[in-house]
Amino acid sequence: MRLQEMYYLIKYTVNNWVKPDLSEVEAVNPKSHIFICHNPRQIRECLEPLRVIPSISDLIDDLYACSIEFTIKETAYIDEHGRAMLTKFLNSIRNNLSAMIDMCEALGLENDSSGFDIKLPSDMTLPELSECTRDLNNIFTQCPLLRSDDEQIKLRGVDVGSMWLTFTIIGAGAATAFYIVNNIATMVDKIVTVREHNAVCKQQEELARQAGLKSEELQTIVDANKTIIKTMTRKVAEELASENDITAPEDIEAINGSLNMLKEWIDKGMEVYAAIDAPEEVKAAFPPLEMQAIPSSEIKELKPHQDDKEE
Repeated sequence: MRLQEMYYLIKYTVNNWVKPDLSEVEAVNPKSHIFICHNPRQIRECLEPLRVIPSISDLIDDLYACSIEFTIKETAYIDEHGRAMLTKFLNSIRNNLSAMIDMCEALGLENDSSGFDIKLPSDMTLPELSECTRDLNNIFTQCPLLRSDDEQIKLRGVDVGSMWLTFTIIGAGAATAFYIVNNIATMVDKIVTVREHNAVCKQQEELARQAGLKSEELQTIVDANKTIIKTMTRKVAEELASENDITAPEDIEAINGSLNMLKEWIDKGMEVYAAIDAPEEVKAAFPPLEMQAIPSSEIKELKPHQDDKEE
């Protein structure tokens, strides 16, 4: 889990903290005090996402040890010692989370709902990283779908936990920021669809190789598939231009060029998502993890075969 994601999770938990709803029950022995907790499930739902933090996970186990009923029932009975331990461990968890928030904010982390995050392909070399950032800059500055007189896409920072770049939209208009992020999401969604079709084409080419087709016949298939993918990408560019009332040929060509650069890096394993704390309608516009993340074997299949002729 990357640091920004952990920060969001911790802050969300603290802001939505669940206190135990306790009441004392009448005991047979007046010297003993028995309490009933009415909301163990809500407490579990609050704490369980924090299992990704080992030290917090240990404290959660200690808390559950106060009563086995905490882990399985809607209500739980505890004695006076159990109530003291419950209070102790909940306070300890919250204090730890507050300290983590202070640390993250000291490192410069902050909430930002008007941006997006890019996960770079794994095992990138320094030249590849340089090429990727150059292409991203070209996409962000040249694509008409992502340009605005009032706002611009700015690199906000990097994140640990894989290679992540975090971008924000700076400027005055929230509506324009939403427009830009939504267009990025749409471009990524369209390219992921093209990539899926490209993967099918590559499988067909591999089957043709295994069948022992002559090099001329195989090259005909490869060239035809390249034409199909280029045509699909061009059609996407024209559709996006039409949907956004863009008619100038040079602007349509800029969209097409941006899509091709974006496709190249998505084929290599790059993933693009809304900011962690973005509104749900923005997150929903981006392709989900299961669509974007592809295994390394498929990334290899999407690369040009050594026998293919380059145009």
